[in-house]
Amino acid sequence: MTWYIWAFLSMIASSLENIIDKVIIIKKPGNVDILCAMFFRNLGFFVCIVLIGLTGLIGKMSFVFNIPILILVIVYPAVSFSYDHFLRNYEVSRFSSILHILPLFFLFFDNLFFHYSYSLIQLIGIFLLVFGSLLFSYNIKKNKSAFSWKGILLLFAFLVVEIYLYIIFKITSETINGVSFFASVWSMMMIEYVLLLIITKKYKKLQVTATSNGFLLNTFIAKSFDSLSSVFYMQALSVATLTAVSAFISLSPLVMLVILLCIYFLTNIKISEDFSQETLTLKIFATIILILGSLFMFM
Repeated sequence: MTWYIWAFLSMIASSLENIIDKVIIIKKPGNVDILCAMFFRNLGFFVCIVLIGLTGLIGKMSFVFNIPILILVIVYPAVSFSYDHFLRNYEVSRFSSILHILPLFFLFFDNLFFHYSYSLIQLIGIFLLVFGSLLFSYNIKKNKSAFSWKGILLLFAFLVVEIYLYIIFKITSETINGVSFFASVWSMMMIEYVLLLIITKKYKKLQVTATSNGFLLNTFIAKSFDSLSSVFYMQALSVATLTAVSAFISLSPLVMLVILLCIYFLTNIKISEDFSQETLTLKIFATIILILGSLFMFM
């Protein structure tokens, strides 16, 4: 199976995960404690990763612990907190699309650590990916970015930690597969979350959060897609460059937009997406730019 197929499967699974998480959180956000929600999301991800590892379909699961992974475990709650903030305050299409500025950062790291070089056409493709991502985050009605300053800062923290995660995996991908990497990181992370719940005494709110509109069950369903998306992504990353994989994944706004439109027009599920004519036109235009950027990357 080529890395393109792994990346495409990752796109579909990731889109479904984001949408399910969004639907869960907008039902009764007040009943869902942030730290408890972070704990359950990471627990769901860890359980699903272990189950995938036990099947042996992606390779043998093993556990590896070292200083870079320990650092990742310490800082990763910043990603979980940022993700929860995005779910509560922004349209899922916007915050998922803005993450596609990653190829700009990966371009630097690919050159620095792995000595890959890119043509002028490919560099133009990266520029289009970044421009399309920023355009997607633009609120045309208010004539400004859809993200507040707090959202921008959290986005920066999210990107920094995610970049660190992918670089650590890419460096170690010759000796550890995606399942083993995630199992190692999240086994330590669950210990961290248990300690955080005890220290903050938020463990008292676990039951209320878990039973709020089927939060626990729906979260585990979402994390099953998240775990598949992450493993598929790492499978692609193990045989292709950081920039190439992230550029191909930039097609995911198209997948996301199609799924959201189907939900919006064909169901009664509340997804809190703005599909007014001017906003939808902007989102479609931004998606086209992202697709062009992705295509340029492979010329």
